[in-house]
Amino acid sequence: MSPPLQGFNFAVLDDPDFKEDSVREEIIAPLLWALGFASFGAAQIKRSVALEHPFVSIGSVKRKINIIPDYLLCVDRRAVCALDAKTPTEDVIDPDHLSQAYSYAVHRDVRANHYALCNGRRFVLFRTADMSADPAFQFELKDIASRWAEIKENLSPSAG
Repeated sequence: MSPPLQGFNFAVLDDPDFKEDSVREEIIAPLLWALGFASFGAAQIKRSVALEHPFVSIGSVKRKINIIPDYLLCVDRRAVCALDAKTPTEDVIDPDHLSQAYSYAVHRDVRANHYALCNGRRFVLFRTADMSADPAFQFELKDIASRWAEIKENLSPSAG
């Protein structure tokens, strides 16, 4: 596994047309593939899985609401991390974004040990059980080559 994003022009993150879908396709997907995740196999990427939100009712009327994480990273069919993409202009440690990603990780059908956010500039990983505002691991994407060993140690499928 060699570092992904070699030659990626991070200046494109300043382009207003580089949005969340671009972060997913051009940054997160290559990162996950380089770490050993794929659409199939023991280390699987599940995209846009609809999760029924169990607690929504208006008065006595129950409403079916789905929440949809961008990625669920699974190892041996067990979710290990819920990963949410954001646009490069969004702060990945904004409390609203953190609670959104956390809600995916703790969902009754997921129960992942970690949740993470990435905006193309920064990647942050949290331990679900810690309930801390401080990331368990984080890095700037522009530093990916120099931190690749540490990134693999913290994010590869064997990191669990």
